[in-house]
Amino acid sequence: MVAPVLPLLLLLLVSGLLPCQAAFWANSPPLFQNSQNVRSFTKDNFTAGVLMSDVVWVVDFYAPWCPHCKHFAPHFEDVADHYSESTTVKYGAVDCTTEDKLCAEYEVMGYPQLRLFNLPAKGSKPLSMPFRHNGKKFDGVVTWVEEVFAEHNQTTGVDLPDFDLYKVNGHGGTAPPKKQHLRPD
Repeated sequence: MVAPVLPLLLLLLVSGLLPCQAAFWANSPPLFQNSQNVRSFTKDNFTAGVLMSDVVWVVDFYAPWCPHCKHFAPHFEDVADHYSESTTVKYGAVDCTTEDKLCAEYEVMGYPQLRLFNLPAKGSKPLSMPFRHNGKKFDGVVTWVEEVFAEHNQTTGVDLPDFDLYKVNGHGGTAPPKKQHLRPD
């Protein structure tokens, strides 16, 4: 008789905790609100900013409560910084906790999810970054972007970094070396 009671108790315990977790997750701030090179998009500005744009957009669909998204965000910002001078590719992000319909429209099923828009031309079907071991780090994203551009006989206009010069950073991946400002002697 005890066995049927245990699953019921577990169900009650889990269902009681879920609203608390949801409330905790709902209070997570957006990940890119202070970024200079990652533009935040909503349903109100996505069509004009991304779909009607003449440049290629790499968009990170994320949830601010997601640990993988929090881990990936600094890498994505580093990639956006690397391409900041490019006139052909820009970087953006969509918070799927506030833009759930936009994320559903693009069938975002997990986070973080990278989509590349407008390649080979404006209005093209977005391309998803395939799963790769260590792919969601600086070097993985840069390599993917450059490969996709090359597949379409296009260029980002930015030199591919020498990954051997990059060091392992505190985020568990490679990142560009920080620029040092030297004072003249």
